[in-house]
Amino acid sequence: MFLALVETIKSEAQLVQENLLNDNVSRANEHATKALALLTDPVSNEIAERNERLAEELNNALTTLKASTESTSGISEDIEFVVSDLDGIFDEIVTSRIDPDQLNNSTIQALTIVELLDKVLSNYGDAYEVGFDMTNTSMMMDDNSNGTTSMSPMNRSSNISMANTSAAEGFELVNITSYQTAQVLATKYKSYLITK
Repeated sequence: MFLALVETIKSEAQLVQENLLNDNVSRANEHATKALALLTDPVSNEIAERNERLAEELNNALTTLKASTESTSGISEDIEFVVSDLDGIFDEIVTSRIDPDQLNNSTIQALTIVELLDKVLSNYGDAYEVGFDMTNTSMMMDDNSNGTTSMSPMNRSSNISMANTSAAEGFELVNITSYQTAQVLATKYKSYLITK
């Protein structure tokens, strides 16, 4: 789902900025690499079909973001501008690519929420190297007394809490980059639930 992808790339850019401000250039570079990798050729081509200028601006901004993490001279002075520019580019892309009626469509909103949750759980799984797919819906089913199962974004959101406590259950944090991504996306997921 495109809207969840947008939120994921924006989250990675935000984490680049936060890690550069904390003088962790290597972790900022990992987030910038993830952000750039999310802009695949099919996604870029799809954006270019509607607006070639925006596709080029997005690619340039993500490339600049990555380059800002490869300098040994410290924090790039322009990082705040680059992240803000990315947000503006994405706002324009969403406006040009998605009809306003679709943005307010409850099905589109629900799909975005589910996709964000999947990204949160996937990143937590990577962070703790849990050895199973945390997005597997059979692991997120609630047994009811009548033998049926139910699943909703609210039921699935309880797994965010489970992921946050994975260390207490014998899993060790092995990938802080994925953990940071999961944390930021979890916050976006929760705010999406409240506002939508």
